[in-house]
Amino acid sequence: MKDDKLLLLYPFEMYQVGAQKDLGRIPSVFYQLMNIRTRLYCFCFREEIPKLDGVEIEVFSNTPRFWGLEGFRYLQVARSIGKEYGHAMFFGTSLRNYFLMRRFRKTNPEGKIYWKLDIDEDYLDLWRGARWANKMAVKRPMNNRMLEWADVVSAETKLCYARLCESVDKKQRQKMMYLPNGFDERQIQGMDLGTEKKPVILFVGRLDDPVKNAVSILRGLSQIDFKGEFRFIGPAEEDGEFLSEYRQLCAGTNGFEDKVHWLGEIAGREELYRQYAETMGIVLASSRESFGIVLGEAAYFDNFIVSTRVGAAMDITNDGKLGVIVEANDWEEIMKQIQACFEHAKETIDRGRVQGSYYRENFLYRNLIQENKHIQEFFYGKK
Repeated sequence: MKDDKLLLLYPFEMYQVGAQKDLGRIPSVFYQLMNIRTRLYCFCFREEIPKLDGVEIEVFSNTPRFWGLEGFRYLQVARSIGKEYGHAMFFGTSLRNYFLMRRFRKTNPEGKIYWKLDIDEDYLDLWRGARWANKMAVKRPMNNRMLEWADVVSAETKLCYARLCESVDKKQRQKMMYLPNGFDERQIQGMDLGTEKKPVILFVGRLDDPVKNAVSILRGLSQIDFKGEFRFIGPAEEDGEFLSEYRQLCAGTNGFEDKVHWLGEIAGREELYRQYAETMGIVLASSRESFGIVLGEAAYFDNFIVSTRVGAAMDITNDGKLGVIVEANDWEEIMKQIQACFEHAKETIDRGRVQGSYYRENFLYRNLIQENKHIQEFFYGKK
């Protein structure tokens, strides 16, 4: 039957890390709660494909080059597959998704579409107020058409949801829902993670990405005195700015290499969660984020949050009541808060536990989806 199947078309290169986050976890929870099986049809997958309950991952190509003959063939295959499914799901805004959504809508006019937006409020402001003179000139009509085709549209943060509702008419507003990225507790079943907290703070992300500002945090750490350990987790290019700066500081700053460590990329979920379980805090210093999934992962494991005002930082910290929210690029304040966390480690650990309780009460995928009337209507309501 079409009604118990979901087609997730993802026209991009995919990795294990992405499959273990919202891209794979939301469909898996659909299966857990409603017995909806998902066929996740990605364009390219370079690593070993993970196993997810109720989710069948199929790979179209071994090359990430979408535009050209391979991309055209993907669209053709997607059209033939689309006839078999009553529901389709798309992640994010892109020209690729535009063509795929249009193809599904024409192939299956009675089918339903769930569009999960993956954008920050800055992008939404550009989209909403775009003029022909800026880079959103083409994307604005494209996104508006996708809004028309979609039956359900979700925003990841309360701020994005509110601004999205303000920017559409009453008919489209009825499609909108707030669905933050959450945590699927089935991921940690059988894992031995431990519970003892240490005076350690984490930074997790792509360390050479200028948006993440890892290098600025690295330099700031060389200017403050603290007792404890700061760990960076994430990929870094051998000849990139992060490793160059890290090695210089280790060589030229007394005691730096004893307190600041780069652990490299940790792809395995169990090892990453073990890090979260033993640390007392996390820092997110990004200048922009659509959500910031690392904040949720860290919060689940009772980590205190120091974050710039981006993504879901306000949502996860209950409007800043449970963590520290700093304006982007205010490096003096960010470093001051990091130093305070180390100086008051016991209090930081206690506050992290309060943060964890709030997160587990409000951000578990099972509860978020089970209580969402739009999701229920999407699968069980009439077109």
